[in-house]
Amino acid sequence: MQILKNLKSYMTTTVSVVLVIVILAMINYISLRNFKRWDLTADKQYSVSQATKTTLASVNDLVTIKVYFSKKLPPELLEVSQYVHDILDEYKAFSKGKLNIVYLDPADDDKIKNEALTLGIPELQMNFLEEDKFQVQNGFLGIAIFYEDKQEVLPVVQSIDTLEYDLTSTIKKVSAERIKVVGFLAGHGEHLIHEGSREEGRGDYTLIRKELEKNYEVETVVIENGKQIEEVDTLVVAGPKETFTERDLFEIDQFIMRGGEVIFLLDGVKIEEGMQASVNQTGIEALVDHFGVKVNFDLVMDEVNENVSFSSGYMQFILPYPFWPKLIKENFSKENILVSKLDSLVLPWASSLELLEKSGIKTELLATTSKYGGIVTKDFDLNPNQQFQPESEREKIDMVALASGKFESYFAGEEIPSLEKDIAEITDDISLADSNEIPDDSNREIIEITEEEGRILVVGDSDFLADGQLQRFPQNAVFFLNAVDFLTLDSNLMSIRSRGLTERSLMEVSEREKMLIKFTGIALVPILVALFAIIKVILRRKFKTMSTS
Repeated sequence: MQILKNLKSYMTTTVSVVLVIVILAMINYISLRNFKRWDLTADKQYSVSQATKTTLASVNDLVTIKVYFSKKLPPELLEVSQYVHDILDEYKAFSKGKLNIVYLDPADDDKIKNEALTLGIPELQMNFLEEDKFQVQNGFLGIAIFYEDKQEVLPVVQSIDTLEYDLTSTIKKVSAERIKVVGFLAGHGEHLIHEGSREEGRGDYTLIRKELEKNYEVETVVIENGKQIEEVDTLVVAGPKETFTERDLFEIDQFIMRGGEVIFLLDGVKIEEGMQASVNQTGIEALVDHFGVKVNFDLVMDEVNENVSFSSGYMQFILPYPFWPKLIKENFSKENILVSKLDSLVLPWASSLELLEKSGIKTELLATTSKYGGIVTKDFDLNPNQQFQPESEREKIDMVALASGKFESYFAGEEIPSLEKDIAEITDDISLADSNEIPDDSNREIIEITEEEGRILVVGDSDFLADGQLQRFPQNAVFFLNAVDFLTLDSNLMSIRSRGLTERSLMEVSEREKMLIKFTGIALVPILVALFAIIKVILRRKFKTMSTS
């Protein structure tokens, strides 16, 4: 009997183990073909977005991703390595067999190491705390993506914040039939994307250029001798300080008429050396007005602003600076994906906008200041140590606008502006105006209306994209990259770019509300303690009275 009992117990245990193994095998088989992850973070940081799934589904051929990661890493980078493995597992699961992932450790093989270096993935020096002392060891943290005969590289992966965007945008770039072109206008004192000569000025848009180059071809556009703006998908006019000729305006106008998209970053007031400010009138304002958005010649201030560091002699101090308004989440348009996921945008020395009614054009307000905004239109005093008082009532001020529709040419019904006249006025040299380099416009016709709906984005500031601003306010770059994607590609990439750059801004409050909150924080606890003591004394006396009675 005991033998039968033992045999029965053994069989039961064996069957249970086999069943568990079968169930686990079935779960593993199903999970490999039906990938699912529960991500409880607010912005779904640890799950790939729908934009990534759409991009992977649109790939027509095999994409190979080579991960050149050292196995031995400092503890602070182990999370990055694990996240890379996890997210690439998701990419592979959603790629339907179109993604091949290879993990390589250059430390194991000199051939692999040379391959990584040739691709542009650098060898890094990393510090390790080992045996109670710091040691230095070389390592790699790069990713290379290959598609057909094209390749792109993420040289160093140090953070998980923007990794999904970097991976997805790179896959999109290598698999695209044609890379779109973003052009930055030059020749009128605009911000430069490359280091210029001493006369041209120093390039201060270099960081945003590098970010754009991850997805686009980026180039400088100069209107010379009546040359049309061609082979550019989106034109950026960033902070011109010099007068536009009629021919310049005409070429920009005709670029729009041919279906080109334009981002106007215009300063109504220019800031000069010694913190001097003056009205900045270049002539481009008339063209922008024609398309439904007016840039005013004023400076915007707001009680919701950023702190700015100033120097006075040998002293340096930091003060809240109302001329650097900070636009926060609740004042962005909830309907437009270009800004709906942004948390903040800082616009230093910005000018206000005004939406104009134009036939056939829809103007949309994308961002405003807080309700404590105001403007200054004269006697621009930029001194940070002053009592800031706007000329207008405190209210929301329009800061970012989008115009869309079938645009009618600014030059409709007129003749093409004379290039000879422009050259003669600039150079005072009539002989140059007769140069053979001047194109023949006799067979050229003015395009008077766009065939399809176009879009124009207008911001009353250009300094917010300067290198120094982007280093301090990374959300500024997110906004601009969103804008370029919105006009040039599609809205997919915008949904994942800012996921790791969330800023939990405090709700805007007035000075009176701040004092009330401060008083409540200081006085509430003592008041509650006093009330508790009074109630306790009353209850004790009541209890004694009841006891004696």
